[in-house]
Amino acid sequence: MTGSGNSIQTTSSGQLLNLGGGQIGSGGVNFASVTGTGTVTGDAISLNDVDGNSVTLGTVAIAGASGDGINIRGGSTTNVTIPTATINNTTGDGIELNGSTGSFALNGGSIGNSNDPAGDGVNVTGGSGNVTIAATIAKTTAGNPVDVSNHTAGTILFSNTVSASGGSNGIALTNNGGTTINFTGALTLNTSSAGTTGFSATGGGTVSATAGGSTINSGTATALNISNTNIGAGDVTFQSINSSGGSATGIILDTTGSGAGLHVTGNGP
Repeated sequence: MTGSGNSIQTTSSGQLLNLGGGQIGSGGVNFASVTGTGTVTGDAISLNDVDGNSVTLGTVAIAGASGDGINIRGGSTTNVTIPTATINNTTGDGIELNGSTGSFALNGGSIGNSNDPAGDGVNVTGGSGNVTIAATIAKTTAGNPVDVSNHTAGTILFSNTVSASGGSNGIALTNNGGTTINFTGALTLNTSSAGTTGFSATGGGTVSATAGGSTINSGTATALNISNTNIGAGDVTFQSINSSGGSATGIILDTTGSGAGLHVTGNGP
């Protein structure tokens, strides 16, 4: 599908886009808009083992899905670009990238702004492609706003605000050796109701969090855990970190490299 005016719009339960096991030709796949106003059965947008030239989806709006909002899996090597997306009310993850090696860029919009995903806001499992998420991410129910695990290379950037509240867990980064993960938007992580760690980066890779005004309140759980993971040159910076203790250690820093560190710039709540 080439050209600049292609669009998909549905009010029913059918998938918005489903590409599987194919090779995209020289013109790529291009849509100006992809919109679903009903609740899609399964993943609203699905790419499984898709190779070749790029996919550009224009303005994406997903009002609901019984699976993921966007799911890219199966070793897909195609580069995917979405200028802006609004994703709400998914039974699965807002976005799931599972084993894909192509790049993925969401350059604006929101995930969970009015009805958060029942799974994770953004889940990256395996793969090695560069990832950019410039949408806001909000979680108020069980699951993580961001969960990245076993990613083996490249850079993952979250450049807008990320929040966790209500029953949400925090940010979880696990076993991402070879990957640099940067947060440049403010993080507001209140996991006190869930009783879970607000920000966890363990098992490899490099992490930074550079925005002003970021906060963690984990209740009786550990607030911050960076272990066997390097802190990047931009440092990890929070305005406040609050853990009321109990049996948990409030802040854990273990084998975080020597090039940068943790900075807490203000008073706790």
